[in-house]
Amino acid sequence: MNAGMKNGINLLMILVLFISCVQEKEDNNVLRRVEACMELFPDSALSLLSQIECPECMRGQQRADYALLLTQALDKNYLDNLQSDSLIMIAVEYYKQEGDKLKAGKAYFYYGKVMLLKERFSDAMQAYLEASSLLEETRDYKVQGMVWEYIGYLNSVQGLYENSIDNFKHSIRYYELASDRRRILYGYRNMARGYFSVHHNDSAGWYAEKGLVLSDTVSGMKASFLHLLGLIANNEKRYPQAIEYFSNAMEVCDNLNDKYRYSLSLGRVYSEVGQKKKAEDCFVSCINATNIFVSSGAYYYLADMHKKDGNYLKAFLYKEKSDSLLEVTRNAELQKQLLDLQNKYENDKLILENKQIRLENEKQTYFYLFLFVFILGLGIIAFFLVRKRYRTKLLRNVEIIGNKSNLSKIVYIMI
Repeated sequence: MNAGMKNGINLLMILVLFISCVQEKEDNNVLRRVEACMELFPDSALSLLSQIECPECMRGQQRADYALLLTQALDKNYLDNLQSDSLIMIAVEYYKQEGDKLKAGKAYFYYGKVMLLKERFSDAMQAYLEASSLLEETRDYKVQGMVWEYIGYLNSVQGLYENSIDNFKHSIRYYELASDRRRILYGYRNMARGYFSVHHNDSAGWYAEKGLVLSDTVSGMKASFLHLLGLIANNEKRYPQAIEYFSNAMEVCDNLNDKYRYSLSLGRVYSEVGQKKKAEDCFVSCINATNIFVSSGAYYYLADMHKKDGNYLKAFLYKEKSDSLLEVTRNAELQKQLLDLQNKYENDKLILENKQIRLENEKQTYFYLFLFVFILGLGIIAFFLVRKRYRTKLLRNVEIIGNKSNLSKIVYIMI
């Protein structure tokens, strides 16, 4: 291989590297913009991520950043069905290997959320504890608070209410350090619910009242605290106060599904105090709730009311409807389990197909690159051969002419 051909190949390689660097820089700029708008505009963040043309071409930190940001964007846009544990594991493994505790902690937190969606509770708890350990030495207090909040949720689901209360206390402390008012209110609500679950009504009421004072500045929270206070009052048989709390909660609530829940609670109190017509109106209003448990509960309480009144036929019919809705729920859960298994199979199959397609694309890319280099090399060789032949012929003509002055001019032109 002569010097000219080597120079041509080197030039080609430099061109390829330059194009790669430009593309990498553009992708990095997109990722930085995604980071900047993730908290306030997650839909825009997801849209920006979709503009990256070849995410599978990314390597190293860029690939890990993309995996973490895409998982965050899907989570914040409530696209849980698109979440993938294999995607977030790319970020987990890279950041942990590189010793980036902040990003590794975030990656473990979102890995825990994906595990929670898949109802793999032990894996979720392990991920949250790992995230907490990594984030301890960082100053990202908001994420630390969220980690402890989700640990609390897991303990609460398993009936470990005392543990969950302690976890929620940790979350509030970190939210206060982060000055995150909304999250602090979530913490107060979690504490109130935790204490209510263990029948510590005084403590539950204290946190609910504290949250109620601050909730005016955060949309959607006031009704939730009023409902909690109504539940506490009902437990303590303070029925007039319970009715007032539930009525106020329904009045300020702007979420239809939550209104149905509050109406169901209000109907139960009316039933307790013997106001059957008002109780029935509340229960009937909940029948069309999209939440199956709320509508099933409404039918159940209607059945109970008619049973006490001696109207056994109506009681039987309402009880049948309540049971049928619960049966639908059980069937839906079974279908979900079967669908999860099917999706897992389809995802594994899709991953394998994508891998094969990627390998084929890489082979084609290498083939065309080789073909291009080969043709370019032939062109360079042909150019130098023609040039050499031309120079040889020119020199032969110069020797024949034998004129020194003309020889100098010709050589000068040749050079």
